[in-house]
Amino acid sequence: MKAKQEESSDEAPRIEELRSILEKTINEAEQTIESLQKKLKIEKQRSQRYERQASYAIKTEHDACVDRIKILEKEIDISRQDCEREYKLRLETENRLNSTVQSLQIQLEEANRGIQDRE
Repeated sequence: MKAKQEESSDEAPRIEELRSILEKTINEAEQTIESLQKKLKIEKQRSQRYERQASYAIKTEHDACVDRIKILEKEIDISRQDCEREYKLRLETENRLNSTVQSLQIQLEEANRGIQDRE
């Protein structure tokens, strides 16, 4: 029994040293966990901020594209109307020219008949 007590008393400082090392390790681990949790919180906030900025940028770009599409649609519609007007004017001009040509052909034929009749 005396041997056990001596053994116990010899181990007591070693056990105390190990307990101290263990407490120090636990404290360091807790501090590391707290530090990592803080960093995680900061990174989450940063990520959310970037996500909001990206979302805003995408929405802004989308809105700009939608506006540009509307402008292009209006320009296309105006161009289409211009083309239709120009086509109608060309048809009218062509019809007037055809009428004028027919009228001149009739006048020419009549003039030729008149000349032939005089001869």
